[in-house]
Amino acid sequence: MDRVRQSGAQKIMLSTKLLNTVYRVPYTAKQKLFNFSRDPKGIFTNKLRSTLGEKRYTNLQYSSPIYDVRRWFLNREGKRAYAAEKVHMQLNSLQRRIVNDLSKNGIAVVHFSELFPNVDFRELQEFAESLLQEPENKEQVTKILNGFRPANPLGLVMKFYLVRLLGNKPAFHYDDKFVELVLSDEILRIVCGYFGSFVRIADMDFWCNVPTEEPDAYSQTWHRDSEDKKLVKLFLWLRDVDATTGPFYYIPGTHSEGVHNKFHPQTRVVSKYPPAGAVDEYFSPEQKVRFTGEAGTLIFCDTAGLHKGGHPTTGLRLLFTALYSTDAGWDYGDRFSILGLDRERLSPAAGYAAGRARTHRII
Repeated sequence: MDRVRQSGAQKIMLSTKLLNTVYRVPYTAKQKLFNFSRDPKGIFTNKLRSTLGEKRYTNLQYSSPIYDVRRWFLNREGKRAYAAEKVHMQLNSLQRRIVNDLSKNGIAVVHFSELFPNVDFRELQEFAESLLQEPENKEQVTKILNGFRPANPLGLVMKFYLVRLLGNKPAFHYDDKFVELVLSDEILRIVCGYFGSFVRIADMDFWCNVPTEEPDAYSQTWHRDSEDKKLVKLFLWLRDVDATTGPFYYIPGTHSEGVHNKFHPQTRVVSKYPPAGAVDEYFSPEQKVRFTGEAGTLIFCDTAGLHKGGHPTTGLRLLFTALYSTDAGWDYGDRFSILGLDRERLSPAAGYAAGRARTHRII
């Protein structure tokens, strides 16, 4: 009798499981379809990540033609915003010349006073020099001059010759002259004009290159940056730069739209360093242009093109740099921050540009 009861109970349990399975299949499929309709990109991305693994997934999404499609898709908003504001961002003759030089050669040079005739450049210099005099920065410079080189057992990229004057995660104040500079109409009209879209600030920093006797290393050798297919990096020299204080080198026409863009083309995962001697073998000395100049020299450079520099041998090289890219470029997250910035008070182009900067209220 007990066996009969047990057998009946088992049949009921099996029947219940079967009914649950039958009804659950369409429910699960419907739920998955609903989730996919709400976030198709997220579902598809997660599936690819789990299938390929993180490294293969990263390599895939930044490889052509997938990267080109992805870049077009991600940059639609920036292009629409620029088209809506373009009438308010007309270029004057100097700005148009800079955009044309960028488009043709990948680099343009102007003096700060030409672009900002009503701004006192000495204020920017004095601020940077005051950073250099801070005890921690003076100590780092002295250590490098005395031969200190950090241990690097893993062979990581360690620019032992570079002192970042605001630390590894620089924090700027909203009313700093340098924040005003990178968000100014004068700069953004040029950069947006080159990209044909609104842009993002991907990085800002103060660099002090310390003279060393070692051979060129890392960014002191020829390379292409990887953050985006097109880039604009500003270099504002805060001291004079001559042949011995870390000149900048660039090969015009090696940017993504240039005539030499196929030579060891850019990757978009890590910076591209051609094999030793390849650049010297392919390009003549005349094609490798060296840039020197007085303090106040302002360089607009598409660093997806081949460039190198920053190896002084006799004196310190002091500069401010900022990097602009599109929404498809690398998002460094908390690479830098701007204290007290209120995006609502900025122009549309400036508010968009500051969209990736971490902002903090001042209490």
